[in-house]
Amino acid sequence: MLGETIEGVASRRKTLALFNYEGSDRLRRRLDRFFSFHNVTVEDGGADPNRPRNCAVLYDAGGVVAASSIDDLRERVHLGDGLPVVKRDRRADDRMPAVLSKLDDTLFTVSGEDERLLRRVSRDIATLAVRTGDGALRTGLQRLSSFAEGTELRQVHERAADRGVDVHVYGRPDATPDGSDRITYRANESAEVARTWFVVYDGGGRRPRMAALVAEERDDGYHGFWTLKPYLVESVDEYLAGMYA
Repeated sequence: MLGETIEGVASRRKTLALFNYEGSDRLRRRLDRFFSFHNVTVEDGGADPNRPRNCAVLYDAGGVVAASSIDDLRERVHLGDGLPVVKRDRRADDRMPAVLSKLDDTLFTVSGEDERLLRRVSRDIATLAVRTGDGALRTGLQRLSSFAEGTELRQVHERAADRGVDVHVYGRPDATPDGSDRITYRANESAEVARTWFVVYDGGGRRPRMAALVAEERDDGYHGFWTLKPYLVESVDEYLAGMYA
């Protein structure tokens, strides 16, 4: 089911067309890299006298979703440590460019050093659980040995448990994590658990606080997504709770 969910997200891919583009090759590469992490293909829309200069138009299967100035995107889109980052303005009247506000689930493929993306997003979701202080956090790192005492992910999960979050950790039983009785460890020999990295937080029933990461290990790296969409988070959470309780 988790692999099918990844494929379902991948099938909803969007396209960003750049019209009357006057930017540099370097900016184009940055846009390509950033939007690829958001399940968006960037293509050249060519010259169009009916559109402004440096215009970016986001499409899906139903047609135009949003349009923004490429100059606005240039100011917002960054690759912090090689990862996609949206620069925000702290002003109260700050408005996100329409194209960025319409991005869906972030789809990614990572391998080698880029696998730090998994740990970064996993940490961020677990930290969200810490800040919220209730609900359920379900994490699978493929093997229980990946949750060794003293690691950053182990520590943030323990903080979540201390705050009152119901923390469950899943993995193949290649080790017995020690040093904590605050976390429920669920050893499982399932092939799905062995190949899938996931962190799912139900927000304690607060839909704006829900988040999930699901990634499947394949021959060329991890393929997956992270999302803040409540219906998708709820679907994955209910599946894990029912399948691997």
